This record gives sequence, C-alpha cells and structure tokens, in this order.
Amino acid sequence: HAENLYETRSGLNAYQGHGEHLELDYALKTPWLIKLPEESRSMRETIASKSNALTSQVDMLPEALELLNIDTGAEFAGSSLSQLSSGRPVFSETGIWFSKEGDFKFQKERIPYPDVTSISGVDERGLLYLKSDFQSAIELSKFRSVDFNRAERRWRYIEKPGVDRITSQLFDRDTWMSHSCPGNATCRFARGLLQEHLQKSNFTEVEGYYFLQPR
Repeated sequence: HAENLYETRSGLNAYQGHGEHLELDYALKTPWLIKLPEESRSMRETIASKSNALTSQVDMLPEALELLNIDTGAEFAGSSLSQLSSGRPVFSETGIWFSKEGDFKFQKERIPYPDVTSISGVDERGLLYLKSDFQSAIELSKFRSVDFNRAERRWRYIEKPGVDRITSQLFDRDTWMSHSCPGNATCRFARGLLQEHLQKSNFTEVEGYYFLQPR
C-alpha cells in the first residue's frame, strides 16, 4: 500500500496513515512492478504499456498464472493484464479501525468498535488473528468505494456507514471536485455497481447497511 501524508487537493485532506478512508489516491494508487524472464519481457511490457485500465490486487493471481502459462479452469474476481477492460469498475474498502479515538474527520464519521488490541489475539503459532465476535462489526463499519468511467469522465463513488445514517460521496477523479448525490444519475449507477459487487461477495443489504452472511 501507499501512505497518506497530509496531502491536500480540491479542499480535501488526506490526513495520515492508510486504510482509514477512501478520499484521494495517495494511499490507494500504488505502482505494480513485475520482473519477467528475458524471453517473455517484450511481449508483456507491450501489453502493460498499452493498458489504461485500473488494476487491483485481485488481478495479481490471474496475472501470475498467465505469466506461468497455468490454466486452473477457475474463475477469479480479477483479470490478467492482457484481459483487462479499460471500462471495468474497481472496488476498494477501508481496513480495521486501529483506534476508536481521534479528531480526524473520518474518525467522527464511522461506526466505532473496540480498538485493535481488543478485537485481535495471538494463536499458539504466534500469528495474529481477529476474534470472530467482532468480524460482523468490522465488515458493517467499512467505508466502500467503486472507481468507474461514465460519460467520458472518471469517477469515484464512496459509501460511509455511520451510526445513524449512510453518507454517499461522488468525486470526479481528475479534479477531485465533489458532486451531490441525491437525485444524481451517476450516483445511482455507481450504487448499483457496488450493490452487485457486495451481493456476489455474500453480503445482504438491510436499509443501506451491508451484513456479511455466514457461509
């Protein structure tokens, strides 16, 4: 991941840290570097250099399998670079709230739960794990976004579940100017993309809030 270091743009403040909010690109936009064998380098560099599509971490496994010429027959959420569509949406979400305290704007907007020392433990192998009692609260509280292209413009739509309401934001990703969502057709389109994505990921929507269903 990258990092927010108090950058500002169009009146937005990135603050500091990562995984806490989804405004601006400073903690989300990262380089993807792949070292290739000499015999395949020219072909793959040509493919990569011609792609204007957004990439995501879910693309890493399909890309590695294609580079190794391995066909598993499985379906993946992502795609290899050669198969990426420039118009496909890309989804992001925040991580775990490390602390319920703080004066940053995004900390005041979110649903609080106990800090990371209370919701995690260490198993007999010395590995960190999340306590199952808090998994639902973590998933319910995440901010989520979708980046997409529409009407020859690049957009980011963000949903922030709060204690008493859900806040929606729409940003032009070229200028980072915000647009009002009520009655906005682009917001409705983006919300549809997000709903479809979460339903495929085994979430159920209740009054705008998303609950992860047990498998």
